[in-house]
Amino acid sequence: MRVLIVLAFLTASASLRASTDTTDADKSTHAVPGGRSLLLFPSTLTFHPPLASPFEPHFGIIRDFEDGSLLADIGNAAEIIRLLPEDDGATLAAAAEFFARAYVTEWQGFHLQVDAIDGFFGGNIVWSKPADFGNTAARFRFIHHSSHLADGHLNSLTGKWKDGREPAPWTKDQFELLAALSGGSWRVYGGVNYATRTRPASLKPLSGSAGFEYAPFFNAEGWIHPFIAYDFRLDGGAMLDEQTHTVRGTDAYVGAHSILAGASIGAYGKRSLRIFLHYHAGTHPLSEYMDVRTPYIGAGFDFEYF
Repeated sequence: MRVLIVLAFLTASASLRASTDTTDADKSTHAVPGGRSLLLFPSTLTFHPPLASPFEPHFGIIRDFEDGSLLADIGNAAEIIRLLPEDDGATLAAAAEFFARAYVTEWQGFHLQVDAIDGFFGGNIVWSKPADFGNTAARFRFIHHSSHLADGHLNSLTGKWKDGREPAPWTKDQFELLAALSGGSWRVYGGVNYATRTRPASLKPLSGSAGFEYAPFFNAEGWIHPFIAYDFRLDGGAMLDEQTHTVRGTDAYVGAHSILAGASIGAYGKRSLRIFLHYHAGTHPLSEYMDVRTPYIGAGFDFEYF
């Protein structure tokens, strides 16, 4: 729990430092050969993380309607450098990513019982270019993903792990290529992931994802922007080993569907608050539970700060 508080403080501090205006951004722009400009530490992202994907940085909370559990997201994606074109050419950028998702099974006030945590860190390189319909973009990313059962999964009275599920090393070091097409009110994307290292070794290295985002009443001048976002992910299946009581991979592939529907409150393209309903079915959002197929239906909010 202390780790989550520290991460939240660091994320908020980074967001406040990044809140520069256009004048500050201009002061960080430097001319480079070839008619291009180099922008250091821009306050926005060239490629925004897909809204509905549980494997992207978010900063908010989702509450399950059935059991009251929480998915608490803490994270940041910060662009480090951006190479701007002279005219309508391609933009290149590089960013770093650090984020985590906590599965909170019990909570009273600010006393949270954290059952499991997924942690991610890595970076990406982005290519983006204007098109007749809007914009084309691609993101090449390396991400380290690890999953852990926390002290909230331990029965303090018996000293045993709950539900016959014990912690095990769970890791994927993976490369991802994600392409996207977007207009003023929509975006579609799709990509493929390949893990060069997995623990346990039985996890499948290859996975893929696709999705879309749509703002049905798009108005760039407004302050309330309704939206719907959908993400589909195809990944290797898993089961709970009866002998080791830990998760291991299977030969099958399993899909996961995530849907967000709600509204973003704030100026278009700026920092904003999103309030939404959430539906997730298929592989559990936390990888230590990737053998569980229970739907997760709830409501939540997050902050868009990049």
